[in-house]
Amino acid sequence: DITTKDHANLLLQPSASGVRQVVLLGAGMDSRAFRMDWPEGTRLFEVDTAAPLDFKASVLRQERAVARCERITVAVDLREDWPGALAAAGHDPAVPTAWIAEGLLIYLPEDAVELLLARISTQSAAGSRMGLTLGSRGVIERFGADAAPGSAASMWVSEMPDDPVGWLAAHGWAADSHTLRERAAAYGRPISTPPQREERPGGLISAVRR
Repeated sequence: DITTKDHANLLLQPSASGVRQVVLLGAGMDSRAFRMDWPEGTRLFEVDTAAPLDFKASVLRQERAVARCERITVAVDLREDWPGALAAAGHDPAVPTAWIAEGLLIYLPEDAVELLLARISTQSAAGSRMGLTLGSRGVIERFGADAAPGSAASMWVSEMPDDPVGWLAAHGWAADSHTLRERAAAYGRPISTPPQREERPGGLISAVRR
């Protein structure tokens, strides 16, 4: 998966620079705590509601999986006071954090996306990193209109801003944006099928807190 690979690289870069706090928002079944080689002292927080975290815990017990870092689960709805829950779990906003919000923002209305980014920014010391995936402009019309009720595409409720780099700059982040096609080519895995329409920049975002 190109998105996962891109964000894995984003996590390894700050780790090499001394960042030892990682937060996965909407972590779901993400397995980075178990499959990546983390530097000593890394603390990885998985934030999600109790149901997916409990199911994941049962699978991990069955597999006898062992985390390669200090893994801390934070059971909280992202519509609630998740910064408070994260702080209670030991997150320190005074030191840099690497944040990942992968496949999450498209399921939130625009006001919730703005609130989420504002909260991330408040909890991020200078030098923090962030990786986001954003729904490309027009993707809802392309896939959502004919999606079956209850499918992932039918639940997409927001699109990325027309200028994602400028949007993040307004929140204090210096960002780069790339399409999935661009990142696939960079990793030697070009997408051979022609795009259905011209892609706008911004599907995959990496950002640094200023």
